[in-house]
Amino acid sequence: AVVLIYPLIGMVVRLGVQARQRRVEKAKLPPTTGRDHADLGQALSAGGGLVGVVGSVGRPASAIFQMGGSSTSVSVGEAIGSSGWRLRSADGDTAMIERGGEVRRISISNGY
Repeated sequence: AVVLIYPLIGMVVRLGVQARQRRVEKAKLPPTTGRDHADLGQALSAGGGLVGVVGSVGRPASAIFQMGGSSTSVSVGEAIGSSGWRLRSADGDTAMIERGGEVRRISISNGY
């Protein structure tokens, strides 16, 4: 539970602080703030996240993602369901995913 709850609390607090800055301080926020909120909502509502990484010597690893109520295995270069993200690489307990030029490093504990 700690592995799931603490990262979730951190994301919610960060997004709350950004929203407060926008409303109270009229601060200039990065243009990705709105997209960050939308991405978080989609990930939480879909229950998406990295579940595992599978690899063998001499072959590129693949990643297993939880998408809603089911799991799906994704090879390097393939799309991750209908999320718009593609698997760039996977190793150990982490994966690199990309969408529209944006690259994120995710681990089994923090989803995407």
